[in-house]
Amino acid sequence: MATLTAGEAGRPPVSLRRRALIELIERHGALKVTDLAERLRVSTMTIRRDLAHLAAGRQVLRDHGGATAIALAPRLDPEEPTFEVRCRSNAAAKFAIARAAAVLVKPGETIGLDTGSTTHRFAEVLRSQPGLRIFASNLRTATMLAGGASPVYALGGLIRPQELSAHGPVTSGQLATLWLDVVFIGVSGLSEHGLFDYSLEDSEIKRAFIQRAERVVVLCDAEKFGRRSLTLVAPLERIDVLVTDRVPPDALAAALQRGGVRVIVAASEAVSAAGMPPFGVSAAT
Repeated sequence: MATLTAGEAGRPPVSLRRRALIELIERHGALKVTDLAERLRVSTMTIRRDLAHLAAGRQVLRDHGGATAIALAPRLDPEEPTFEVRCRSNAAAKFAIARAAAVLVKPGETIGLDTGSTTHRFAEVLRSQPGLRIFASNLRTATMLAGGASPVYALGGLIRPQELSAHGPVTSGQLATLWLDVVFIGVSGLSEHGLFDYSLEDSEIKRAFIQRAERVVVLCDAEKFGRRSLTLVAPLERIDVLVTDRVPPDALAAALQRGGVRVIVAASEAVSAAGMPPFGVSAAT
């Protein structure tokens, strides 16, 4: 952190104070005006003037009562990347998340699998585990699990061509008849406001999965922290467990704690590229 050296008037130079402000906000993700004033030992009025100056220069993002680091400000992803592109993005972290999530599965459980690149990777890790009943809303995932150690049921409905995911009233109607022990949900973004997804259609099925499950586990790599897209799927309070690859920034971590969400950080550093099977190949092979 920048060292605050007092000037002639007994106060640190404005430039150093503002640099210290930026470093504090970036370290913690977001801070309130009162917290910043206490840490830097200046008035709240001084902090507000500094934040206004920094926000005008796009060095921080002002919000109600404080400021957020630019790097962690909610980012809107307007378009959905292809499944193949998402599979290649942060692949090692997704594999680590999948392995950590598999530990949460208990023998004899009925499981729901949402659509997404991370949930597909999780399904590959799960393929060799016997004694389960698996319901999948994605045809890629269901096909990959077919012939595995546990039976898989592919949910029917209208198919989205790009994702090969089932949606619509037929899919929702099938889910309404099921009771699931646990559902594993993929997201395009995760912020203090909740879970986000690109697709209105897939979001409807995610909500249906959540409504029918005793436990809700979200699989989300850290690149999605602070991101949002078209649809808010659910607030954080609807999640029981978040499995990710890095500790969430302070502001998001606090929101998760308020929502009663257990956070599991996968040991991604232990996953080598050489030991990671390509997508579409079972982790058991």
